[in-house]
Amino acid sequence: VSRRVTGYEPVHRKRVLSDDEIRLLWTESSANARVLRFLMLTGLRISEAQKGHQDGDRWIVPATISKNNRSHWVHIPDQAKAQLPLPACSPTNVQAWLKRWCQRHEIDPAFTPHDCRRTAATRMQDDRLGADKVQPFIVERVLNHTLEGVMAVYNHAEYEVDRAVAAATLVRH
Repeated sequence: VSRRVTGYEPVHRKRVLSDDEIRLLWTESSANARVLRFLMLTGLRISEAQKGHQDGDRWIVPATISKNNRSHWVHIPDQAKAQLPLPACSPTNVQAWLKRWCQRHEIDPAFTPHDCRRTAATRMQDDRLGADKVQPFIVERVLNHTLEGVMAVYNHAEYEVDRAVAAATLVRH
């Protein structure tokens, strides 16, 4: 059924977690909180985190589960490795737990697992980082977004070192 038939209009969320919300999430001991911390430390989508796999210091996302059908990897710093293994539960389970957790802690508006991804991208670009701010095209590589224009045609670099530095920057921030 198409959007034209249903009248569905996508909602473009802008929710980014505050410093206090991040601190609170880091004090939570549940397995679902580990998933959310892993998402925030890697910038992955929940399905990519739950269906991907570790290979040394990389988290591998096969093309079959990637939103743009391109294989992908992210550097996983020690703090992200500490969240492993991720629990074997559905994304819906994590979302339902998070909704209850936000209500219990009076977080309004509540956030979603995908907001952790947006928070990671935003934090890598935060002005408070000064000269350590991660370049926008590196953030796009970390998120596995498709580059635009000339970058898409000519730039096929992996930026392995820059992506590892971006992960370390995010952890510090």
